Amino acid sequence: MAHYDKVIVKKPKDDQELTKEEAKEWIKCANDFFYFAENYCYTQSTWYGGRTLFNPTDPQKRLLTSCINNQYSLGLFPRQRGKTTAVAVFFLWLATFHQDETLGVVSKSLSNVKDVVARIKFAYENLPFFLKPACVEYSVFTIGFDNGSSIRGETMTPGAMRGLSLTGLFIDEIAFGSPKVVSEMMRSIFPIITQSGGRMIITSTPSGTGDYFSSLYFAAKNGESNFHLTEFYEHEYPDYNNPEFKKNALKEMSLNEYLQEYRCHFISDKGTLVNSVTIESIKTYEPVEEIEEIDFYITDLTNRVLSVSVDVSEGVGQDSHGIQVLDLESFEQVAEFENNILNQTEFTKKFLRLIEILWEKGAKEIYYGIENNGVSRGVITLILNTESKALNKCTPVSIGKGFGVTTTNKTKMEGCMKLKDLLETHKLTLYSEKLINELRFFIKKGKSFAAEAGMTDDLVMALVISMNMLDQLKYQEDSVYEQTALLDSVNNNEGEESDPMPIIF
Repeated sequence: MAHYDKVIVKKPKDDQELTKEEAKEWIKCANDFFYFAENYCYTQSTWYGGRTLFNPTDPQKRLLTSCINNQYSLGLFPRQRGKTTAVAVFFLWLATFHQDETLGVVSKSLSNVKDVVARIKFAYENLPFFLKPACVEYSVFTIGFDNGSSIRGETMTPGAMRGLSLTGLFIDEIAFGSPKVVSEMMRSIFPIITQSGGRMIITSTPSGTGDYFSSLYFAAKNGESNFHLTEFYEHEYPDYNNPEFKKNALKEMSLNEYLQEYRCHFISDKGTLVNSVTIESIKTYEPVEEIEEIDFYITDLTNRVLSVSVDVSEGVGQDSHGIQVLDLESFEQVAEFENNILNQTEFTKKFLRLIEILWEKGAKEIYYGIENNGVSRGVITLILNTESKALNKCTPVSIGKGFGVTTTNKTKMEGCMKLKDLLETHKLTLYSEKLINELRFFIKKGKSFAAEAGMTDDLVMALVISMNMLDQLKYQEDSVYEQTALLDSVNNNEGEESDPMPIIF
């Protein structure tokens, strides 16, 4: 046995029968990934100094548990925190203890692919002889075992892994691939994984917004995809919170780069309405209560003065109806609603029911405004003809011609600027993750702002309507006047020439 203990890469000719103790241990490892990984897998660690037995951190454990239990896993991790090593060890376990696994590794460059495969090979080479499957191929980018399983690495290209019947795929640092290449690659790869029923694991550190990874992340975050999301929490990496660590990191990179690389913030370079750093500083919360599909972030509304702003859609499965409820004294988000399939009659009923709930929860005063455009005319007609007692107690806000809030390019920009100022001066408090996600992709387009291609802005636009409503509400509510007086003064003076200073002799 001493001879075989020195074998680094086991060949079929080196194989031999296991002892009873080895067979029991082999079975134990095959049935329990974490037992195998924590007792037999060695990795190279830049944090702990060279060769070390794999001791997964809590984020790594969550990612690996997701990989074991889910077909689609997505991991958001900061730089140098072991996401690649964790999946490398998992792939070694799959290939070692399962027959006919065809596993693919894809990364942004040949050097990155080589690095991932090298991590798998390092863990393999440091296994005890009795656990090593015999190799039939062992090259820079490919490992093949005599149990029919193999691991193959390729770079991100439109045709990556094409023609392979994959049972597992790991895509590392997908955010740093060319958006066009990644999109074409995923169109090619997804049918392969779907047909085989294999696993797909995608991990990355952020690299801006509007790329494939950010779309995957926010869809998973909102429960709108099949990917199970694993993300890190800042308290799990106390060294990142060390002021000295940040100080040294900022010597090598900009603040935005630091926030992306070490805090996993999605910082846009496309001109978001609200500064990306401000957006990423907003702490979101789960709704404390959901009533008839309406998300509430505050439940006790006793004596609160509220504004309800409504953005109406066609209800045909594309753009959503959006409603935002704000407290006009504390300037915080109270509730929101979105739906993209309700017809206008059903949506009007939902709006009226929301008003009833707000009164039931103790609201003192309710103002409401509905965007007045071609799409919303049907809803406005229904509201004007309703006999709802709850609505009769409310005060409608109208801006422009007719009933409701008319939005022009000028008023939309004014509402956007007010939203930007209130958020960046920390006067407006938002809680909704969905709303913040939309703000991440609400960017400058021509002379206005709108969602990036493929994203939505319905909740944001409902909020912009509420900002426009403030122009009227400041005459009814002192708190609104106090919060917006300075902003109005600045906005009203923009572009105006000041009177010439007098010359005194």
